[in-house]
Amino acid sequence: MILLKIAFRNLREHKIKTLIIGTLIAVGIAFLVLGNSVMGTITQGMESSFKHNFTGDLILRTTNEEDIAFIEGFCVVPKPL
Repeated sequence: MILLKIAFRNLREHKIKTLIIGTLIAVGIAFLVLGNSVMGTITQGMESSFKHNFTGDLILRTTNEEDIAFIEGFCVVPKPL
């Protein structure tokens, strides 16, 4: 209980520092949420576009051992040694 009293007293005494730190934390959280939303939207759009334009709901693959990079425009990615 005494730790909470000390913490809240510090917050009341240093209002500007608390505001600056709180703003930085809020901006960081907003940046992460926005970035996650953008990445999810991009992934969903790419999946629906690929299904709609190329495959429907079925994807056929060859027996070829080479990997295909979906994001890099179907470039062949060398396998690691």
